[in-house]
Amino acid sequence: MGKTLINYAFHGALYIAMSFVGRQAYADSSSSEYYRQITDPSLITINQEAPRATFIPYATDKQAILNDRSSSPYFLSLNGTWKFHYTENPEERIVRFDKVQEIASEWADIKVPGNWEVQGFGIPIYVNHPYEFVSPQKPYMQKPQPPLVPEKFNPVGTYFRTFELPESWDGRDVFISVDAAKSATYIYVNGHFAGMGKDSKTPARYKITSLLRSGKNELVIQSFRWSDASYLECQDFWRLSGIEREVYLYTQPKTRFSDFEVIAGLDDRYENGELVLKADIAGNASGYSVAYRLLDASGKEVTQGVRSVQNGSVRMDAVIPSVDKWSAEYPELY
Repeated sequence: MGKTLINYAFHGALYIAMSFVGRQAYADSSSSEYYRQITDPSLITINQEAPRATFIPYATDKQAILNDRSSSPYFLSLNGTWKFHYTENPEERIVRFDKVQEIASEWADIKVPGNWEVQGFGIPIYVNHPYEFVSPQKPYMQKPQPPLVPEKFNPVGTYFRTFELPESWDGRDVFISVDAAKSATYIYVNGHFAGMGKDSKTPARYKITSLLRSGKNELVIQSFRWSDASYLECQDFWRLSGIEREVYLYTQPKTRFSDFEVIAGLDDRYENGELVLKADIAGNASGYSVAYRLLDASGKEVTQGVRSVQNGSVRMDAVIPSVDKWSAEYPELY
């Protein structure tokens, strides 16, 4: 007899469980290479996980239903006070990431999440439609030259902190999620390059399992204020920089949910609900099945289902008779 592995994920008041019975890219930090990377429109990410629905794994169905991720043993927040190095000339940025702890004690403190301009580093810039790095005055660019940005004046923030993993994470894959950082942002774990991304308003997730070590681990996040992606952000708002949303670690088993989708519709008469659940499984899913339960607002089970995984995915459909329909005035939730 093999053991049963269960991993819960939460979506509204629906949670899904997966059970089984039986059984580095390289980033060059040289001056010329960094500038090529941050001004190359064909390079959007390096080593980044594919986009997916946002969810945190839980250990039990009760934890999933409560949906308080701080209670999950598989979640570790990295929000708080970090050490911070700031320079307005990229050539003066930190480029050695294996010796950061030796010098970081001399750096300033900064809150994460939070824009660095409102914490005393650089200046916030407000413009309507022009690009904030284009100006007839130096040190900015004289005119737009997409995909180029200022080469000698492009503020860079380097964040540093340490963390220790729970022992219960041994044997599992570990991921870091930077939920928003502007603009081109590089991740280093224990001195090794983990990944890079330029999409400043969506979560950037990286698998860092192979870079971790027992005991204390070191994390560096380095962000450039402007990149070629900045040409996509020309609108009426304050132009700010840095880590703008949460940073956290989470862990999943080797065979795990990689994505899922829940579609809640109505039949042609707008009386009965039509539920569609799709899930994608990463890893060796042979012999696995996916199960779900749908609960109403009082916690009563409305329907449930289970289906074996085929070719790394599964789909389940259900009809909810006389469903409590959602509206803006009466937001019925399941």
